Amino acid sequence: MSNNVIYANSRISARETKLLDNEKLHRLLDCNTLSDAIKTLAEYGIGDGTESDADVILQKDREQLMSFVKELKLDGAFINAVLTKYDFHNVKVLMKAKYMRFTEYAHMLFPEYKYDVKRLAEKIKADDYTDVDPVLRDALTSVDEAFANGSRNPKTIDIIIDKAYYDYAVKKTKGDKLARRYFAFEIFALNTLTFLRARKMKLDVSEFKTQYIGERDETYLLFVDGYQKVDGMDGLIARYEHTDYGKLLRNINGLNISDAEKIADDTLIKIVSGKKDDVFSEAKCVAYVLAREREQNAVNLILTSVKNKTDKAFVTQRLRGIDG
Repeated sequence: MSNNVIYANSRISARETKLLDNEKLHRLLDCNTLSDAIKTLAEYGIGDGTESDADVILQKDREQLMSFVKELKLDGAFINAVLTKYDFHNVKVLMKAKYMRFTEYAHMLFPEYKYDVKRLAEKIKADDYTDVDPVLRDALTSVDEAFANGSRNPKTIDIIIDKAYYDYAVKKTKGDKLARRYFAFEIFALNTLTFLRARKMKLDVSEFKTQYIGERDETYLLFVDGYQKVDGMDGLIARYEHTDYGKLLRNINGLNISDAEKIADDTLIKIVSGKKDDVFSEAKCVAYVLAREREQNAVNLILTSVKNKTDKAFVTQRLRGIDG
């Protein structure tokens, strides 16, 4: 196991040097046409310069990332939990296709990790969930029940499957201290962002409760208590003052959602990156996957903005990975 991790980390080190830095992202953003941007991406090793669709480029890039990580043959709980997110995403797509009755969804799928997409699609269509993890099986059954009872909103699928994913990830990584810290923070950040969005949209507190991920514990009660208050985060900040949670809350209090998301993402990267120099740890692989995903999100935003002639200052402000 240790020799395999050391070998994997050496291969990742060679690839880390090819990640797009701020200078390259700015150069991409400065392209005048989508064609120029795609050719520039090819110079960076993403695509071959002949594609005309950003979705195609990103889909191929995700497939290459998954193929590379599978080649490393790592089997730790942390990296497995991170990559299983791709399967849960595909489940959401397939369940929406099932209930919204659309057939053109291939472009929406992510590379499969453990579950073969074709077989998964057949099973979901047949209401047969015997081949999936029990946590996911229960979630799929809950979706069926919700739609049978009249809640035919695709958002219902997102909420139920997302909750199932984090339940799965937490259970699978309970023996990994770094993974526990990572997922605990990610869940807290997601709940905080849901809190901010729901309040901004002036939704009833019941909407926040429905979307809340995790146990109905002290943190949940503090969120609910602060929901109707002007200074809604004060109780949470006081409770978690000297932790990563408190720092996140102080930094994002009063910010727009996009800036808050960037701060949350930055913190998640730092949690993992702090351990990536340990040659016996899979943290380096997790950090690389997160960095590549962040890179893909940045490329997608830039290509969309170049295509639509969006104001560059507006885009730069919202880019994760570019310093404004």
